[in-house]
Amino acid sequence: MPRLARAPHLLLLLLLGAACLSASQPCALPYTGIPTFHLRVAPGEVRAFPGGLDIPPGQVALIEGVANVTGGVTVGGTLYLSSKSPSKIAADWVAVAAGGRLVAGSEACPVPAGVTATLELRAGSRHPNAGLKAL
Repeated sequence: MPRLARAPHLLLLLLLGAACLSASQPCALPYTGIPTFHLRVAPGEVRAFPGGLDIPPGQVALIEGVANVTGGVTVGGTLYLSSKSPSKIAADWVAVAAGGRLVAGSEACPVPAGVTATLELRAGSRHPNAGLKAL
């Protein structure tokens, strides 16, 4: 094969390799760049919240393990569920107030296959205003 005919094939292979490399690069997690969390449940940790869980406005929390909440969860700030390890919130109810955010992945960086982000609402539970199994 003439030398000039091989050059386009080499260029195509280099471009395909670069495309595959950029596609395999990890995306930025939704909580990347947040220097500190007001509350963090570490990967593999199981933590009880016997008095409920409240994330006030302006505060940021990250659940990377399991949060077992007696009563409910009120989110006025931002509550992230992990995109790196299985995470779970088990509660009677979850309420996200105006201005609050409950985040599990993002459009740009969804929760990857093999990682779960679970909200478990207990059967028969009642939110004070919204009723049964409120989310």
